[in-house]
Amino acid sequence: MISLCLAALNQGPGLRKTIESAIESFGPANYEIIVVDDSSDDGSCEGLGDLAGVKVFRNELNQGCTRSRYIASTKAIGDVLMFSDTHNTYPIAGLSRLARFANNRGGIWQCKLKFEGYHNQKTIIRSGFGLRIAKGGISSHLGEKRQKGTTSRHKVICSGPWAIRTDVYWRMGGTPRLPGRWGRYEPAVGLAAMRCKVPIRSDRKYTFTHHGYGDSRPYVLPPDDRIKNAFYLHAMCLPETFDDYWHPLLTKTYGDMVEWWDGDLDEQRRDLDAASYYSEDEVLEQLFGDWESKWKVLMDR
Repeated sequence: MISLCLAALNQGPGLRKTIESAIESFGPANYEIIVVDDSSDDGSCEGLGDLAGVKVFRNELNQGCTRSRYIASTKAIGDVLMFSDTHNTYPIAGLSRLARFANNRGGIWQCKLKFEGYHNQKTIIRSGFGLRIAKGGISSHLGEKRQKGTTSRHKVICSGPWAIRTDVYWRMGGTPRLPGRWGRYEPAVGLAAMRCKVPIRSDRKYTFTHHGYGDSRPYVLPPDDRIKNAFYLHAMCLPETFDDYWHPLLTKTYGDMVEWWDGDLDEQRRDLDAASYYSEDEVLEQLFGDWESKWKVLMDR
């Protein structure tokens, strides 16, 4: 079985369109679609449970998108988990193909992604992010082309859909439960996958479409949430170098953020350490080569 996990907050009619497209894309495959309603008040999640294979769970208190995705994964019973934004349309058979690749070939699989409604209404295609050391620490870098000296060969996750075998997902400790609603989610998953030696691959046959926000709405992201997530990402994925390297860089960029800590951070670290194949230094070396020199350049600016 395939479990598609969606987090929704006041997504409007675009949510139902996304789910109907997913059902069509799954075709005859055995699937379930788990929607975590993150305290919506626009009625967008009402009646979704009447659609074939759809289960709806509601957060009585708003938890944020990344936490809601994690909650969805705990409700799933499928052998393969999929995650996606809620304003997409999918090619016929595209989702079932991604799930089959994840199940049979291992790793994390994603489609090519076509953006519509961004960059002055132009359409762009990308199949992943690279990771780079930037002004605000480790971040994602859009585009398929590498920029010399900035972008690693390691991919992280697009805006969805992406598929992973359930046992591999839990070996990685699940999706990071970032304290903010959004922001830094893709780099966090990418770093966790790298440490656990889980490759991220793209199926270039199918392209799914990300419709800007169309008749859906984005999660509202307070500025502090993105900053909290930046601190959280580095502390969770890179605890050995966090105090000496990443915390000073983040503080220089954003100012001191003293209330970014989250109660389950230690548990997530233990999950990651138990699963890890690469040491932290090996991850940084593979991603950035002489990362300490790059870090020093950023600190000297």
